[in-house]
Amino acid sequence: MAITTAEYDFKVKVTETPALGIDGVSNPEIVYQIETTLSSGSVTPTTSVPATTQWQDQRTLSAGADAIDLTALTDGNLPTKNLNGLKIQLVKVVASTNNTDTITIRDHTTNGYFICGDSSGQVTLPIGGRMQLYGHDGMPDVSATAKQIAVTSSDVDAVYTIQVVAG
Repeated sequence: MAITTAEYDFKVKVTETPALGIDGVSNPEIVYQIETTLSSGSVTPTTSVPATTQWQDQRTLSAGADAIDLTALTDGNLPTKNLNGLKIQLVKVVASTNNTDTITIRDHTTNGYFICGDSSGQVTLPIGGRMQLYGHDGMPDVSATAKQIAVTSSDVDAVYTIQVVAG
């Protein structure tokens, strides 16, 4: 099974009408947006940022922790996926709105995969929070020594959804 296309959109666009308070002058509408050219796009198995496989799951922490092994990803009745030798290209994590505390995503202490950049990187998502990452083919390869992501929370049975695209 291979990906045909993986689409992404990281757009944050804010339209604001500041109150200038000047008589006879209409308040202008100002649009704020960082980077309009690479905010969205798609990747395929043949693009310069390749996308050849994907995995997603809704997961529940056990005793406040979860470990995701990128070389042994289960997906219901489908065959186990092994991302060994591939780069993580896209990641999205969504913390459930029913959680009672934040969740933290980082490299695992054993064979950790630096999902947030480097060994000091981690992201803490608030209840209902979302994280998206587009690695632009710059993430490390998954390997025997770089393969596990850790998710932790003081909410011992916190729920989150994760989607990973690799190539």
